[in-house]
Amino acid sequence: MENIKSVVFKPDKLLRSLDLIPICSGIGIRARPWPFGFEPHPFIRVYYLEKGCFDLMFPQKIYQLCSGGIYLIPSSIPFQYIFKEECKHFFIHFSSRSLDHIGIFNHPLELASEDCPEIRELIIDFVKNSFARPESLRENIKRRIQIHHILLPFLEQLNDLHGDQLERKDTLYQVMNDIEQNLDGVIELDKLHKKFAMRRSELSAKFRLRYGLPPKQYICMRRISNACSMLIRSQMTLQEIALSCGYEDLFLFFRMFKKYTKMTPTQFREHYRQI
Repeated sequence: MENIKSVVFKPDKLLRSLDLIPICSGIGIRARPWPFGFEPHPFIRVYYLEKGCFDLMFPQKIYQLCSGGIYLIPSSIPFQYIFKEECKHFFIHFSSRSLDHIGIFNHPLELASEDCPEIRELIIDFVKNSFARPESLRENIKRRIQIHHILLPFLEQLNDLHGDQLERKDTLYQVMNDIEQNLDGVIELDKLHKKFAMRRSELSAKFRLRYGLPPKQYICMRRISNACSMLIRSQMTLQEIALSCGYEDLFLFFRMFKKYTKMTPTQFREHYRQI
């Protein structure tokens, strides 16, 4: 006679699609002003700020990052650094399209390190081990597992504050998702607002209120952000990347890329491959 007991787990929509790809990690020490304005960022950032304070200026608000804080910074909204004193922080950069697409993840999330000492230690260990251990399949799997552990309290925070919106049914999320699905082609704003039964001015105002940018500028930022990610992680030619980001005109792609990153695509690729 057999007696088998089992539990069937309900699939979690967010975790099922939580694609995490580590990009880089390190220790940053900085006191002088950041030379750039608002930038599109190709990756999500985890920061543990060990010393000092600095500000992140988002289009809609300024957020202060303080010593002892642990932060998760979205990649979908451009921001600018404002340094006022010497700061030291541990950082982990990673990409995740599923997190990028959560509409309510549009501002920094914060944990107090005294409340989450294990997360602080995980971040420090992650960074130190990145310097000490060569890349391998085993290390890459361990890094992804560590990032999952680091993200857990942030995901719980998102779920507690906005659990209903994580179901991804609200109109602005659908607008963002439609934009994301078509970043490699033509996006006509006139068709977009009609598709979601909103006046163009209404769509623009609501979109800007949530994300701090009008749809047209957001689309451009996301295309350049995608291009940054491809330059870092692929061997694609500049022409292939431009086409994949919705730019048939290579000169226009170069012009918009330099406008937002202050570097040419080639300079950007060389810079990040040296990190």
